[in-house]
Amino acid sequence: MIKNKLVKRASITLLSIIGILFILSFYITYFLNSRLPKIIAEKNDTAYNLSYENLNFSIFNSSLSLKNVEVSPKDSTSINDSIKFTGKVNEINIVGINFIKLIVQKEVSAYSININDPLVNYYLKDTKDSIKEKKREIKVGDRFNVSNLNINNGEFNLYSPAGKRHLANVSNFDINFKGVRFNERTVNKKIPFGYSDFEIKLDSMFFVIKDKQILRAKKVKLNMDTFELEKFTMKPLKINGKLYVPNDSEADLLDIESPYLSLTKMDWGFTNEDKLFFETDLIQFKKPRITIITAKPANKTETKKIQLKTDDADLINIKKFKIDNGKIKALFSNARTVKYAVNNVDLSIEGIRMNELTRTNEIPIDYKTFRLKLDSMYYRLNEMHILTASDFDLTEKKVVLKNFKMKPFISKNQFNNRYTKSNTLLDVEAPLLTLNNNSWGKRNGEFYFHTNSIKLDKVDVKIIDQKNKQSAIEKEIKNKFLINFNLVVDTIQIKNSHLLADKKFDFKNVDLTVLGLVNVYGKKLYAKDMILKNPEFTIHGNAESENKPVKKEKKDFNDFIEVNNIRLVNGQLAIIPFQASKPNLYVKNIDFNLQKLKINPNTLNENVPFHYESIYLKSSGLDYDLGKVYQLNTSDFYYKNGKFVLNKLKFIPKISRKEYTASLKKQADLFHVTVNQIAVDDIKWGFLPNKKPFFKTNLVKLNEADAVIYRSLVPPNDLSKKTLFSEKLRNLKFGLEVKRLVLANSKLAYAEETEKSVGAGTLSFTKVNTTVYNVNSGYQKKTLPDVVVDWNSEFMTGDLKTKWTFNPMNTSEKFNIKGSIENLTAKNLDPFLKPYLKVSAEGDLNKILFNFNGNDIDASGDFGIYYNNLKVNVLREDGTKRKFLSAIGNAAVKKDSRGEVKNEKVENVVRKQDKSFFNFFLACILDGLKKALLII
Repeated sequence: MIKNKLVKRASITLLSIIGILFILSFYITYFLNSRLPKIIAEKNDTAYNLSYENLNFSIFNSSLSLKNVEVSPKDSTSINDSIKFTGKVNEINIVGINFIKLIVQKEVSAYSININDPLVNYYLKDTKDSIKEKKREIKVGDRFNVSNLNINNGEFNLYSPAGKRHLANVSNFDINFKGVRFNERTVNKKIPFGYSDFEIKLDSMFFVIKDKQILRAKKVKLNMDTFELEKFTMKPLKINGKLYVPNDSEADLLDIESPYLSLTKMDWGFTNEDKLFFETDLIQFKKPRITIITAKPANKTETKKIQLKTDDADLINIKKFKIDNGKIKALFSNARTVKYAVNNVDLSIEGIRMNELTRTNEIPIDYKTFRLKLDSMYYRLNEMHILTASDFDLTEKKVVLKNFKMKPFISKNQFNNRYTKSNTLLDVEAPLLTLNNNSWGKRNGEFYFHTNSIKLDKVDVKIIDQKNKQSAIEKEIKNKFLINFNLVVDTIQIKNSHLLADKKFDFKNVDLTVLGLVNVYGKKLYAKDMILKNPEFTIHGNAESENKPVKKEKKDFNDFIEVNNIRLVNGQLAIIPFQASKPNLYVKNIDFNLQKLKINPNTLNENVPFHYESIYLKSSGLDYDLGKVYQLNTSDFYYKNGKFVLNKLKFIPKISRKEYTASLKKQADLFHVTVNQIAVDDIKWGFLPNKKPFFKTNLVKLNEADAVIYRSLVPPNDLSKKTLFSEKLRNLKFGLEVKRLVLANSKLAYAEETEKSVGAGTLSFTKVNTTVYNVNSGYQKKTLPDVVVDWNSEFMTGDLKTKWTFNPMNTSEKFNIKGSIENLTAKNLDPFLKPYLKVSAEGDLNKILFNFNGNDIDASGDFGIYYNNLKVNVLREDGTKRKFLSAIGNAAVKKDSRGEVKNEKVENVVRKQDKSFFNFFLACILDGLKKALLII
């Protein structure tokens, strides 16, 4: 019984409490719906009206719901004033709210808050507020702790001031946060609230960027682990259908299409020290298409370099970054002409990271491996050239470039008639380029690149044309260096390549190896070895109008270039005259070595623009076609550090004497010269301060020379003055100094033929051993030592010894020539006597002595003869003997000189100005013979 009463009382109490709570809940709901709007209206001093249609409160399940909530401007205000946003919410449901904490601790704590169908419109200000925002201070009600915060089917719009332009929209977005907390510990963090998990989804979005671009996306999904974006685009606002409008802005415009972007297995946020950390297994772009419409250079504003503050980041770790099948294209500001384009781009970077170790580097982000591949590329290098390639493969250690081409897209005529930044029109093809074991980065603020090898195969370079003027680009790179970064290349190999320079230079089979190339930026460019194997050099002659000297313009050059060793192995050189099909000069099997080459700003101002320590040149011989008459051939020759040796020189006619004579308008000599060896010792050469060349040597030696000089007297005589050797040396326009010129074991013959002669009469000198001392030019000299010719030879089987002396600085051309001829058979002088004295002789001329002094006008001196059994025959013009005159002559001439030398004076022999010195000398000898032999 008592038990029943207790149950009854408890039931009545419970029902009473429920009733009270129900009445209280009903009253609170009634109060909130009827009185709260008035209270809000009375206390609301903001520019907004806050309204709702229905509010439900349940004290039983601690829930609160509002429907049709709206924030809108008051009637007295407009969006033009201080309105920042407006909004509508279809329904707000709060479940599990803790009223005790709300009342006692001023903390919003709930199980879930659901916001359904919100619509928020945000309006930008006309000007930015210049007052810096202070750190937020926690007030009552500023602490939140919600297990689940959900925004469903939301929409956000961004408008320009006064709502004139729609700048952004996010449609049908769902946001779900778990474990949301906001308090005094989080308020000043970079993310001012905490959460345990989240997920964001949206159907579509757009955003206008700086009134120039519009960004769009579909199906975006973001959570703690994954980010996915579909159909991302960024387009210029100004577009005419499918055509771009020319870009007249100060920045580049972008047209980007990316069907898919994803980040998987992410973890990101901020540490307790408020430093960013970000990790993900994969960032992936699929089939991105990017077009860039560049701004005009004159319109571009200088962009500030983005400096990454490493202290703000604790850890960035991206296991893999990928771009699959991308395309990138850039247009000039006219929005039509392609600047560059790359297709089918695949990019993969692994191990991207930034941490305490990398942040001390100048580039604070590191990576483990990467690979960039593309199928084709196009680049408009300048107003003349385009670059293309069919395949490009780049990793952190290797570069492979296939089918590289640099082609001109203008004609030679356009090139020469237009202003261009470069003065060279090129056509280049390189089927394969590889760089192996590469590394690069920054040290001490400067970029460096190091590679073990650069390999090129079958490079084809054509220099189509060049302008004879300093180009604008050369002026632009004034005070710059050839390589503007630190570079180390262990090996460069260029194989089987070809260089053609405007049909002037044709270099084939170029096989170049460069070892130990090091460039220290701003200091020195150095190479250990440069080796060129088996090249074929062909040089084409130009028309005379194109061979005019080009005025050199001073160029600024700051590099210090050093090459330890330059070698050319087995090269071939051919020179082809203008409009000819075959070379006239061919140099075979060339070996060349230059050591310690140096080029710097000082050497470039010299006539030889480089310095070197030693030089070596060797060839198996040369063939030189000298025109219609002569050809020159040699066997091997070499030059090494001032010593030159040439073997088996041949300077011979290509035509017969008869053909040569028929081609002459005036008399001229025909030469046939061979030399077994030419040796030159201690050569010094270079340029004088006035840039005129000089050549010095201690010895020039010609061994076993054989020279035949032929002259036909049939053509008209050449009446022009023939200068003497002293005048020739004095008037040379360069420095020449030969201390000794030696002619050893040689032969010299002079053959002369008249119209009526049967064959040519020949004067011959054999077993010639001659030394000429002090062969000097008079260029920039006031005094010179005498030139002394010490001649020893056989003359027509007789022994000839003579000493010839003259001084180049004597303007009267004074000379002395003295000597003797011994053991000469008189019959051997017939080729000499017949044409000049019309006599022949028989007998022995034991000795002839002469000593003549002369100048450019005449000569005089002594002549002596010692002979035996001499008989003289006087001849007619046709060469037949005049018996009567011969008998009278022989009666007057004694048969011998009775063991004594018969001396005569040679006086006032006048030099014929149209004849050579040797003709003058022979005239003195003939005058002596006439007087000694009483020949009339």
